[in-house]
Amino acid sequence: MTAAPDVHLSPKQLQAVIDASGDCIKVLDLDARLLAMNRGGQQVMEVTDFQQCQHLLWTSVWDAEDRVRVEAALNAARAGETTTFEAPARTFAGTPKWWKVSVSPLRNDEGQLTHLLAISSDITARKAAEDAAQGELRRHASTLEQRVHQQTRALEAFAEFTTTAANSTDLRVLGEAATQILHNAVDGAFSGFYLMQGDAAVPLAFSANTPAAIIAAHEASVPVTTPVVAEAFRSGRTTVTIGDDGRALSAGHGGALSVTPYMTAGRPFAFLTAGVPRHVWTEPEQAIVASVGQGLGLALQRVRHAEELEERSIALDAFVNFTEAVGVETNLHRLAQQAMDVVQANIDDVSVGYYERDVAAGVWRGVVWSAELSPEIVEQVQAGVPLDAPDFAEAVRTGQPVFVEGWDAENNSLSEASAYGAAGFVPILIGGEAQAIFAVGKRVTQRWSARDQAIVRAVVRGLALAVERAVQAQQLTQQRDDLNRRAHELETLMQLTDNLTDSPDIPALIRRTQGLVLGLLPPGFAAYYEPQGGRWRLRAQTGPASSEALQTHMNAGFPLGQTASFDQVARSGQAAFVEVYDQGTDVDPDVARGVAAHATLPLMVGGRMRGLFNVPLFESRRWTAADQAVLVTAVQHLGVAIERIERTAQLAQSNAELQEANQELEAFTYSVSHDLRSPVRHVEGFATLARRELGQGNPDKAGRHLTVVAEAAERMNTLLDGMLTLSRAGRAVLNLQAVPVQRLIDQAQKDVTLLFPDRSVNWIVEAMPTIQGDAATLQQVVSHLLENAVKYSDGRGEVQVHVWVEERPQEWALFVRDTGVGFDPQYAGKLFSAFQRLHTQKEFAGAGIGLATVKRIVTRHGGRVWAHGSVGGGATFGFTIPKLVRLQQGA
Repeated sequence: MTAAPDVHLSPKQLQAVIDASGDCIKVLDLDARLLAMNRGGQQVMEVTDFQQCQHLLWTSVWDAEDRVRVEAALNAARAGETTTFEAPARTFAGTPKWWKVSVSPLRNDEGQLTHLLAISSDITARKAAEDAAQGELRRHASTLEQRVHQQTRALEAFAEFTTTAANSTDLRVLGEAATQILHNAVDGAFSGFYLMQGDAAVPLAFSANTPAAIIAAHEASVPVTTPVVAEAFRSGRTTVTIGDDGRALSAGHGGALSVTPYMTAGRPFAFLTAGVPRHVWTEPEQAIVASVGQGLGLALQRVRHAEELEERSIALDAFVNFTEAVGVETNLHRLAQQAMDVVQANIDDVSVGYYERDVAAGVWRGVVWSAELSPEIVEQVQAGVPLDAPDFAEAVRTGQPVFVEGWDAENNSLSEASAYGAAGFVPILIGGEAQAIFAVGKRVTQRWSARDQAIVRAVVRGLALAVERAVQAQQLTQQRDDLNRRAHELETLMQLTDNLTDSPDIPALIRRTQGLVLGLLPPGFAAYYEPQGGRWRLRAQTGPASSEALQTHMNAGFPLGQTASFDQVARSGQAAFVEVYDQGTDVDPDVARGVAAHATLPLMVGGRMRGLFNVPLFESRRWTAADQAVLVTAVQHLGVAIERIERTAQLAQSNAELQEANQELEAFTYSVSHDLRSPVRHVEGFATLARRELGQGNPDKAGRHLTVVAEAAERMNTLLDGMLTLSRAGRAVLNLQAVPVQRLIDQAQKDVTLLFPDRSVNWIVEAMPTIQGDAATLQQVVSHLLENAVKYSDGRGEVQVHVWVEERPQEWALFVRDTGVGFDPQYAGKLFSAFQRLHTQKEFAGAGIGLATVKRIVTRHGGRVWAHGSVGGGATFGFTIPKLVRLQQGA
């Protein structure tokens, strides 16, 4: 550590430090005479002139009783010790003060004792504070002693009440004990104990000194609205009043009054009053009243607990009796009758009724009632009580039992039951809603005891459980019956679709499935849609839509990508079951008005979505697992059936195509062996002849022979080109799209004009539709038919060609009629076979491939071809194209 530097003060500086001190610093000689005093000390000792007190014997300043301690301190200093003490002494001006004094020896440089030093500090303020604190402590001690005395008296009163009441559960005995103890413990006090009954309180006990006027005034009852009583129950603690309120409750005898309230289950139960003729309650008296009131409160809790145990025991017995009586009964009305019997067996003078909610009529309709009800009451019970009848409605609103004392029968639309003064209404909840009410009424009394309420609650609790069990049993039975019925319907559907596969009418199968599904559901309709031309097109419908506006939209089709209910199912491939339909989801809400719920399922055929099976309902629907399973199964089975029908049709088509291919192969074989061999023989024979003529020097004849050879080669090329055309028609990739037929006809007319520029043709072409198909190959079909119509009219003047179309439910049929040479009907079957001709090359040139190509193209589009005609009477050729083209495999 660093040592502090030496501080050297001059005598003058040292004197200044001493003078600045607020303590009284004195230098005494060894005889204790005052030699010097600092200026601060002179001020605190109130010395105006130090010379007047210089050489004064310091011990004379102190009172006689304190001089002994002063002398002892001086003697100790003379002996070389420092002593400190505290004592009172007056200033030189006579002001009394307390001082803390320190007396020490003073020595010279040689260590010899030469003087004494006395330093006095003014501690008057501290002593005053200590004296005040001591006084406060004494006052607290006195107050505590008083409170202990009060608490002792209060505890004695509490102990006396507890001892007197002991284990009694009789409310009157408890009230008498409390009032008598108050009378004994509080001078002049009179008291009373009251029990609540409805909106008033009746007295159970008065203290022995209670004035007769008070007893007479309260003998009937005390309204709970009396100000001091109402305030006590509002605050939940003892209320003390002085003046008019107290005198009013004590019939003018009490100047000061207290009311101690007691509650049970949050409701007023009883109260204890205590009054004194004086206009003030002393603290000890208030403590005694509070102590006795607390003891009475504990006793009442004990009584209430005992009553609750008894009530629970009785209620449990009633619950067990009811449960044993009903067994496994599921008839709701018989269950209600059993509950009535148990209630009447346990409660005297009670009548019972069981009401069920009649929503259509807006009433609670009585369905079971106890036998003692009068015919007039029974008539009103059967007619029903309005749903908004106050006490019935309150039970429904709270979902809890409602027990009414002083019941107003007329206000509840049961005017004939006015003899009943108390009534109870217990709601029976099923699925969280009040579906029935168990009502009880008492004729003789207007009060409900806790015991009776407990019995009713317990029995109705058991009834509610039994009703819930019965309802669940009925629901399970209903579900079982529904499942059996739906299983039967599905079996019927399977049998139906099995039968329909023999007659492949797919729309009829869809409509039949729709009808079966609608038979399992609430009112609605069913529609089946397929995507076509950018819209969801209606293909089959069973049942009318909810409005003409909606039907109009359905007939026009719903736009793809703008119909959320359909688009979502199409994207996900999952069924959607909507329980509450937002009518603005897909179309204008006014259009969809009447649709409250819907199910939309994808119809899968061959692993691909073919369309949407939609079932809108006219009311909201909670789609159960059974509902969903049946719909999904029905639509899946429908898809399987359609696939089977189409596969059967495809197989038949394949067989037909195979047979046709075999025929074409036979024709091809014949063509190779006949049609191709004939020009080959011409080439071979005339080439030989030409060589011979050239050898004989006849070039002209040889030239004519070579011309025949060239014509035969050209004929061979024509036949080979026709065969290639026919082959390509069977193998070309078809690009399905919307094809305007008029555009095909316009192009065909141009082609025909180029081939036959000298022919005069009168074209009659009616309005043409737009169909679905491959534009390139359909152009070949139309061009072949129109070319043949003009070609086979050669030499017959003006040619007339009539082209028209017919719309059929599932297809378009196009016809071409001419006024040409016609054909023999018996050979019509050969017209569409390859290399089959009904005219010679000289009459009409050709390879016999055109109509065969037409047939192959139309067949690949899923259509048919035919021809009608007569010799010299012209011919009519026709073909069909399905509205929904499903491509056939090429031959």
